[in-house]
Amino acid sequence: MRDRVPIEEANVTIVGLARNCKEVIGSELRRIDSAFADFKGRHWIVVESDSDDGTADEIRSIASTMDLQLISHGRLRDRHPRRTHRLAVCRNTYLELIESDSEAGRCDFVVVVDLDGVNDALNEASIRACWNAEVDWDACFANQSGPYYDMWALRHSAWSPGDWHENYDLLLEHGLRQHKAIEVACYGRMVTLAPDAPPLEVDSAFGGLGIYKRRLFDGGRYVGEGESGREICEHVALHESMRRKGARLFIIPSCINGTWNEHSDKVRPFPRFVRSFKACLIDGLALLGVSPANRRK
Repeated sequence: MRDRVPIEEANVTIVGLARNCKEVIGSELRRIDSAFADFKGRHWIVVESDSDDGTADEIRSIASTMDLQLISHGRLRDRHPRRTHRLAVCRNTYLELIESDSEAGRCDFVVVVDLDGVNDALNEASIRACWNAEVDWDACFANQSGPYYDMWALRHSAWSPGDWHENYDLLLEHGLRQHKAIEVACYGRMVTLAPDAPPLEVDSAFGGLGIYKRRLFDGGRYVGEGESGREICEHVALHESMRRKGARLFIIPSCINGTWNEHSDKVRPFPRFVRSFKACLIDGLALLGVSPANRRK
């Protein structure tokens, strides 16, 4: 495919964020690193902030065994109380390093990973699936063997055209119960993509793993707050800037990085039953003259 450097000839920079994950960060880094073992070269950047469990010290100890660069921002939440703003600050830290003429920027591909356990099924075959895909991707994203969970980062004209939080609020304003509004806006869209399905072109996605051609990072920025001050998914603005430059983004269904996780667990039958039962209970109380506040969970 067009300017897709073969795995054995490619250098990758793998980047991720870390917070309060001292007990698992070592196994996460080693598992993900092993999935890229066939690449010519691997360089890591981990950006840490707001940990109080010794995460930064643990990463420093691991750095002696890997080609890993740690950047610690210390306590960001005092300056940036909104979570998505902190995420954008941390992600822009590695983006700016990649833009510079540093070791991090002298690569063929940038791999963005989550380090919170969602990549528990990632292996070399997952990565090779992206290189075997018969589409000319500029960036590609993983799939899960369970339901595809990352609805916040997903933008697709038919599947998930907008921010599900905004859709949820709109439905609440127009009279839907909480359990129905979140089912329509989010959980009902968490569908399972068959691993043998063709690549799906999207406007934005993530799902814990994104592989980008290095050139896409020039001039882009992550943004975690909208013009109104509302929290937004930081990946979406970056992907918009990439697409304006003509980039094509795909989910590769055969690239399996995980199974079920804390997000997709919410669409298992029992949690859905509990939400429906609670809604029926609230309706029953309303008939008795008790009207609980319709607050967002």
